Amino acid sequence: MASDKLERLMNLVAALLHTSQPLSAADLQMRVGGYSTDEAAFRRQFSRDKQDLREMGVPILVVPVPGTDPPATGYRIDPDDYYLPDPRLDTDELGALHLATRLVAVDADSAPAGLFKLGGLVAGAPRDAAPWVSMVPEPALGTMFDAIHRRRVVDFDYHGRARRLVPHALAFRNGRWYVTGHDLEIDDERVYRLDRIEGQVRAGEAAPESPKGPDELGSLQPWQVGGTEARTAKLRVDPVAVPTVTAQIGQGAAVTLDDDGSAEVTLEVTSPDGFRIWILGLGPAVEVTEPVEFRDDITTWLDRIIEGAS
Repeated sequence: MASDKLERLMNLVAALLHTSQPLSAADLQMRVGGYSTDEAAFRRQFSRDKQDLREMGVPILVVPVPGTDPPATGYRIDPDDYYLPDPRLDTDELGALHLATRLVAVDADSAPAGLFKLGGLVAGAPRDAAPWVSMVPEPALGTMFDAIHRRRVVDFDYHGRARRLVPHALAFRNGRWYVTGHDLEIDDERVYRLDRIEGQVRAGEAAPESPKGPDELGSLQPWQVGGTEARTAKLRVDPVAVPTVTAQIGQGAAVTLDDDGSAEVTLEVTSPDGFRIWILGLGPAVEVTEPVEFRDDITTWLDRIIEGAS
């Protein structure tokens, strides 16, 4: 949800809560910032806002405005129906809830309804930090499931190129859906991220027998699950974290041990998002030294979180 719409909804809730009598649509158009001055556009905005709030569980009452003849339609929220019992959250606890809703995106088009009842947006809470995990359903998911079940070839565009795939398996890793299968155009196994598919997925003829077995993504690490061109990353690992890192990377990376027990790790990254999540999970004992783009991505993301929470 865009920040301007979120702010307008917050203001609308406040206006409907803190009024001694029902407010007409014209009253709300004047009182609530962000509404269009064009009457038709305002009606569309206001209708969508009412629907969005009701879907979030906000009980908007529709009642006549007292003293109007003919009776005008008015709107209000009964505080007794709206407010939850006070959970007595302090500022840090409420801030933590807001941070959690920013880290996990469940629905790309709606704000977490509970935050309206827990106190709205905390001043300075991060609004633009990219979520670590997105659970937004992908339009291609149903078609892929059906094609796997019926053993059909699927056609789709990916990074500007037409692909023909015999899909073998779907996997949900690090908040993203992936399909793995045999790409008939290049005669090799490939993994594609569903949210990067361009346009529609088209299921076609029966799939031929694949010369290679399916890759179920079980052996792939977070930094490997993706469809981007591989980039070489280098890490400096403190001695205390060397056993953990070497156990996680297995045989897919080069490790150079130093005399003080620290290590330099070199590995190939095809998923910058998965790489960032993995690095942040390891804590301060691991530092990205190359490439500068990966390092800047992590520090910029952390800076936004710190600035928003301060």
